[in-house]
Amino acid sequence: MRRGSARAVPLSAPVLLQKPEAGLIPKDAKGRLLEAGAISFVGTELHAALRHFFTLPKDAPTEVRSYLEKQTRAVLQKMQDAVLGSKQFLVGQHFTIADACALNARSFHSSCRGADN
Repeated sequence: MRRGSARAVPLSAPVLLQKPEAGLIPKDAKGRLLEAGAISFVGTELHAALRHFFTLPKDAPTEVRSYLEKQTRAVLQKMQDAVLGSKQFLVGQHFTIADACALNARSFHSSCRGADN
């Protein structure tokens, strides 16, 4: 987000707002704030939970791997329960950049585990 701006808008917003018919970012201020919050959640909580896939040595003990997998699943469940709830999309009624970020992180987790979960 831009510092000192009266509006909280993801940095990608100016580009996306040039093509509003794409619908990848909400048009209203409240929607943009919610979008920024959802992107922030994915960028901090979800990516932090996935970082061990990059840093964990291949010979790490099974107990460590199991613990980190449990932590990752907890964050994914938090996203499901607290952020998504019964909604289909993170923000609004259609797919946005926040959904793309979450889907990317979620599919990365599945591919690292070798499972579709």
